[in-house]
Amino acid sequence: MKKVLLLGLVIAVLIGVFVLFEGLLGAKAFFLAAVALALFVTLGPQGEFFKMALSMLVGIVVALVAIFVLALAFPLPPANTGYVAAVSAVSVFVAVLFSAASLRIDGLLIGWAGLYAAVFPIYLSDPTALAVAGVPAAVGAGVSLLVGLVMGLLVLKMAVSLAAREGGS
Repeated sequence: MKKVLLLGLVIAVLIGVFVLFEGLLGAKAFFLAAVALALFVTLGPQGEFFKMALSMLVGIVVALVAIFVLALAFPLPPANTGYVAAVSAVSVFVAVLFSAASLRIDGLLIGWAGLYAAVFPIYLSDPTALAVAGVPAAVGAGVSLLVGLVMGLLVLKMAVSLAAREGGS
């Protein structure tokens, strides 16, 4: 029970600090860090953290390109539901194709979905704002996911250390 309380406290403090400083980090989608933290803790000690980080960043870039293609080449909201569906489907397909290059499919999809979560509301409300807000939102989503990765790695190391200490007692 002590181990669970300690891990819960550490996770809560890390998320709290991240939320407190999200403006300084340029990461408005702090909830992505929580999602990433939950995902990375499940990766285990052999979690391929670098490959996961690279996969998420590639997913973010693919999704950003898709959103910019929507804003530049197709009718603007709300008269574009079919185009949104088609471009989104194609961009997910392209993101998944990168898994053939040894990138992690879960990282590609969480990066893609994280960018869509951060940018899609901007696209729906004012597509012209993407020119100013698109790249900063992508950077914020990337920072959020990578901070989640680091937090997950710290929590995982603590859990392994606590388990080793309990096993040695």
